[in-house]
Amino acid sequence: MEANFSSPCDLGTCDLRIGTVGYEYPEWEGVLYHHGTDKEAYLRLYCERFSTLELDFTFHTMPKAAQMRDILAQARGPSAIQAQSQNQLIQKMPVQEPSGRTSTDFSVIAYSSLTHRIDPFTWSRSLRTFLKGIEPLAEAGRLCAVLLVFPFSFRYREEERRYLDKLLKALETYPLATYSLAVEFQNSEWLTLRVIEELKNRNVALCALDMPRMEGRPPISDIVTSDLAYIRFLGRAAPGVLTASSKSSSIEEGAWSIEEGLWSPDFYRYKREELALWIPRVLSMSAQASKMRIFFGNRREGSAPLDACALAELVRAAGL
Repeated sequence: MEANFSSPCDLGTCDLRIGTVGYEYPEWEGVLYHHGTDKEAYLRLYCERFSTLELDFTFHTMPKAAQMRDILAQARGPSAIQAQSQNQLIQKMPVQEPSGRTSTDFSVIAYSSLTHRIDPFTWSRSLRTFLKGIEPLAEAGRLCAVLLVFPFSFRYREEERRYLDKLLKALETYPLATYSLAVEFQNSEWLTLRVIEELKNRNVALCALDMPRMEGRPPISDIVTSDLAYIRFLGRAAPGVLTASSKSSSIEEGAWSIEEGLWSPDFYRYKREELALWIPRVLSMSAQASKMRIFFGNRREGSAPLDACALAELVRAAGL
């Protein structure tokens, strides 16, 4: 069965889409893009095969409205390019005709000054700048969600709780808040009944994570707290290679201290049986949400698009 990402999976009333974290990776040539493809064509080609994309450059660089307008222009629709190469995914994911196309939507990771480098005196100004930058996506109806990624160091303490409350209130009252909000906690201290109930009251999605298992990190879950169900696959560590010194490392730092050198979850390729274990969770979560977004962030060596394709095939094979 061929995987086709040009339209969302039909799960009754749940709009389920699978994509990747980012797209602008030359090493994906030969996997998702043709060899020698101009980088300016990456996004257009991506959007021919995936119906959702998580933008991660917005975490490192404050987004600008002009950038988002350019992204919308590049992501408008399929071209006449035909999938005839030996590329692993281009062979499996045929370009769909415009008449049957679902426009790719976007989830945007919040700028780092809102989640990692928080200044109590300037964060509100940073938020206004950030929201102004992504406004074209919201105006075009292509902004699915804003994702707040909080690091392991963001703990369940009074100061952090008060900040999160203020940040969510500010986002909820934004004039163009037609999109969903999602939060990712990389510290398991936040997985309390009180927090989960408060997220439900605010209709804020709790991001489910598949990431390296380490002390203090959140376990895999299928908790749904809003009309959006959100899952991120960030890669795993090779069994038994993480040292104690790596337990305090942040996913965003990319490198993990291990016994045999450096290892990054970015390189991890999920096994089919590992993805298959997620199918019951996907079924459970989709039954509780009106839309569902699943993203793969294990970008190295083209693992993310390959794993996204593999999961989509499993989803369809399960009749979801």
